[in-house]
Amino acid sequence: MRAAIVLLATAILAWPVHAESDALLRAEAADLARRAEALEARRSVLLRQDVASYLAEVAPEAGAQGGGGGLQGITLHASLTGVILATVGSDPSDTHSVHGDIALDFDFAVTENLNLFVDLVANSDAAAFPAAFGPIAGTAGATLSGLVDGIGVDGTVSTAPGDVAAYQWGASWTFFVADHAVEVMGGQLDPREYYATNAFASDSRTQFLNNLFDDPPALDWPTNAGGTSIYGLRFFTEFGSKSQYSFDVGWFNTPGQWFNHGLLLMEFAWKGRISDREFHLRAYGQLNTAPDDPAGAFGLSFDWYVTGKIGIFARATVKDNQPGAANHPNQIESDWQLGAVFFGPIPSRPDDQVGVAVGYIKGPVDAIIPGAQNHETVVEIYYTFAMANGKILVTPEAQFVIEPGGSSFANGDDLFLLGLRIHVPF
Repeated sequence: MRAAIVLLATAILAWPVHAESDALLRAEAADLARRAEALEARRSVLLRQDVASYLAEVAPEAGAQGGGGGLQGITLHASLTGVILATVGSDPSDTHSVHGDIALDFDFAVTENLNLFVDLVANSDAAAFPAAFGPIAGTAGATLSGLVDGIGVDGTVSTAPGDVAAYQWGASWTFFVADHAVEVMGGQLDPREYYATNAFASDSRTQFLNNLFDDPPALDWPTNAGGTSIYGLRFFTEFGSKSQYSFDVGWFNTPGQWFNHGLLLMEFAWKGRISDREFHLRAYGQLNTAPDDPAGAFGLSFDWYVTGKIGIFARATVKDNQPGAANHPNQIESDWQLGAVFFGPIPSRPDDQVGVAVGYIKGPVDAIIPGAQNHETVVEIYYTFAMANGKILVTPEAQFVIEPGGSSFANGDDLFLLGLRIHVPF
């Protein structure tokens, strides 16, 4: 009993000491938190000052005295792409093509609302893949998509080896209407950069190589590969509580026919979430006012991150080609594509990716090859090895083309292609 009383008395006497220690610890923790907050605020101020000093050195406000905003900054994006593509098991089996290009994109921020841009490209050859595989096809290209864009990397500007051409150039200006930003862009533009895009199938340099998966071939894409400049004027805006909706409309034509026989493209896009994963749904349309074949087209493009490592996509386009307009350069009436991309398929290589897709193209009966099927199916699979922390992308890939050229293939065989692509962004 006496021992219990002694222990109780000791605990009562020691309680103020413990309480005082806890209070001191809480006070010290609060003081450390305040000091950390002050240091973070000071770090932010110094960082802003460093950034401002750097911008003042590399982009001085030369127009400030005259009332202009002055040059704000210059951004450069560049890449180098090389591809080798060869037939396997088709006659002749040694047909191959090597293609490379380098792209340089300059963006000049003149003011907060005005940007100037110049995109340059240089190809290793003028015709790229379609002409290279012409000898193994009939009177049509190696693939139906070859009539429009080709079966490999081929920009809208074809240059002689070593020549550099302007891929795009122009200006973009942003203004506000009822708290909504509206971007106006004008100049030499490639509409394939802005319409019917897809998160997983829109870039033949880093995603699927066959341009069936790059740009819907049923749309009439203007091209200046023949030396004729294509100019465009487009308007883009986002709206909704979280900018989940957007609308884009543009007019494209050659300078001499700007107000006549042009191409109108438009797109409405919705960005949402399914099972807390982001998706994009785009509805796009085209009106070609060319007098020899006035044609309208409509399509849908969908992409969704099913999980953090899997993305799926689907796209389909239909066009109402006019009967008797066999001379129109684009005879394709419809196309569709389905595919999936897997990110980090090997746990030890989280930056690698695998892509698998199947696509279909249909042309009008007898318009291309009398008595031919005039439809084509393409299957493509690739694996991208991300090396040097993503600074080098090495991609072996395979394409299987069923009824190539709408069954116009010279020996009736299907087409099996193996390729290797190296892309270096810098």
